[in-house]
Amino acid sequence: MQPIVELLQTAEEPVRDRLKASSDVAGLMYNFCLFVDSRLPTSEHVSVCHFIESNVLRVAQHEHYTAVLTNNTNPVTQVSL
Repeated sequence: MQPIVELLQTAEEPVRDRLKASSDVAGLMYNFCLFVDSRLPTSEHVSVCHFIESNVLRVAQHEHYTAVLTNNTNPVTQVSL
């Protein structure tokens, strides 16, 4: 797990720092990772991720954050470019 944590920190640190320094971002809600229980059927991963994401956005809006940064570590819900 430690190599994954180090990779995520290295990849996101410049983005996080840029968002914190931006005059357009009054508040940054930072979620380290979005995980889904691997015991769930793959077909439910997307629904669970959407549920988590919608609630994170609800809290962010309620608390007046202007930016949300989350790492999606679930290959089932990632989009390949």
